[in-house]
Amino acid sequence: MAIMNRMRSKHMHCPPSNMLSLMQAFADGVRQHNEHRETSIGQYHDFIWGNVHSVVNQTFPMFSQQLQENELNNLVTAFVEHSQAIEPEFHHIATEFVRFIQSGHHAVKPELKTLLEYEWVIFNTEINTEGVKAHSDIFSEKALLTEYRVELNPTVTFIQVPFSINDNEIAFHKVNQELQAYAIYRNMKHQVLSQPLGYNDRYILEIVSNQYSISVDELLAQVIPQLSENYIHEWIKHYYQTGLVILSQH
Repeated sequence: MAIMNRMRSKHMHCPPSNMLSLMQAFADGVRQHNEHRETSIGQYHDFIWGNVHSVVNQTFPMFSQQLQENELNNLVTAFVEHSQAIEPEFHHIATEFVRFIQSGHHAVKPELKTLLEYEWVIFNTEINTEGVKAHSDIFSEKALLTEYRVELNPTVTFIQVPFSINDNEIAFHKVNQELQAYAIYRNMKHQVLSQPLGYNDRYILEIVSNQYSISVDELLAQVIPQLSENYIHEWIKHYYQTGLVILSQH
């Protein structure tokens, strides 16, 4: 039995050359749009194309809405025909599509490429397997806050983009306008949030992100006198409630 298993394994890893040729021809036929190919291959091509189109529309809705229908169709066709993607799962197709656009195989405006990457971060945060700790109301007394350490939400990703988003409305920035920073993360209710960050937010978060965790006292020592103690207390309280930061006791 062991010998038979090894023989099967050997044959599976080394298929006949004619089988490889047939498999390659089938794969090439599926990728390429050709009116003269076999009906079964054409149907499979249409199925794959429709699947990719659906993934792109559902995963990157804001990106898709910025394109004319024929522009989006051309991108999907180019991806099916020329990408090196081999994984069929939903999340693999989405990721491979972003890589394909990033590679420059098909011309896409830089701001639209950034929008695509922004939506991919949202998608990736949604499927991130990291757990987010539940939290409770610990702010009955401000004095208690100094007993805690501040950590970042483990699902957070920071990104800077040349646009602002308000109620899913996109406003692209002018050429020399400063980039907008966002913190994208999943809270304990499994909601993915995209939090725009101001200068003070970025200043504090950079300090916190440089360490696995930092005590409130240590944080205060680094930001005063630029920011007041009361400001930091209110900042921690706000972002603890939204889930961007986590508090753990010493």
